[in-house]
Amino acid sequence: QSLEQQLVLEKEKLGAMQAHLAGKMALTKAPSTVSSDKGSCCIVASGTPVTTGPAWPSPQEAPDGLFAVRRPLWGSHGNSTFPEFFHNMDYFKFHNMRPPFTYATLIRWAILEAPEKQRTLNEIYHWFTRMFAFFRNHPATWKNAIRHNLSLHKCFVRVESEKGAVWTVDEFEFRKKRSQRPSRSANPTPGP
Repeated sequence: QSLEQQLVLEKEKLGAMQAHLAGKMALTKAPSTVSSDKGSCCIVASGTPVTTGPAWPSPQEAPDGLFAVRRPLWGSHGNSTFPEFFHNMDYFKFHNMRPPFTYATLIRWAILEAPEKQRTLNEIYHWFTRMFAFFRNHPATWKNAIRHNLSLHKCFVRVESEKGAVWTVDEFEFRKKRSQRPSRSANPTPGP
């Protein structure tokens, strides 16, 4: 019985990874841009219907994954703070699978999703457990990873307030760090 449950879980993980890769490939192969009426654009894979709804579709909208991703034209506001190739938020919310994003990305997402663009450490922990079953169901060692990432990355700024310390995101530092990363599509130089 335990092996059967493990097999089901592994099949779910495989399906999620395949859907994630299929979406990424479809977006990089033949994207087209379609403007919507709210100052944002949708990147849509060929043959995929355009959606102007929320960035994270509900499962009934697209059970097999949706390749349309809303991206506001004005930069890092609104839904662009969310990871781009995220097909079904509910999958990670209810399945015990680690989300395919770095801690730094998730922390930034948690902070920028807050109405005041700041959160206490405890609020960041709560966001992780509310959004992802993986963090609800695993030992709290991930909390140490969050603390480590907050202190490691310069884009996370600790601000003292009368209620205690809150964390914010320094977008300039974030963009600076991103622009310093080498391109993934760059060809490595051959060795001797």
